[in-house]
Amino acid sequence: MFFTGYPADGAFPYAGVVRDTSGNLYGTTAYGGTSDNGIVFKLNTSAKETVMYSFTGGTDGGVPRAPLVMDPAGNLYGTTYSGGIAGPACGGSPNLSCGVVFKLTP
Repeated sequence: MFFTGYPADGAFPYAGVVRDTSGNLYGTTAYGGTSDNGIVFKLNTSAKETVMYSFTGGTDGGVPRAPLVMDPAGNLYGTTYSGGIAGPACGGSPNLSCGVVFKLTP
């Protein structure tokens, strides 16, 4: 499986993947997607990729670099390096953003 990058799908899959009970794999890429702020993807057992979410870099976050976590119900949780609320608490500059914790239901 190869990523083609912005804007079709993701680029730079830094983190690992998680597998559901059906054998599908879920992961993130730090860049690519419609806003070039990363994606959450699903790779089914036939190696078909689906972009589940494309980050905008705004309040929804951007640049996910850590692995996803899956709960027993199949919900996915993760974090982003950027996006979210900007302000001085995130490094002293009003232009820096702290990132977000997100949840996706496949």
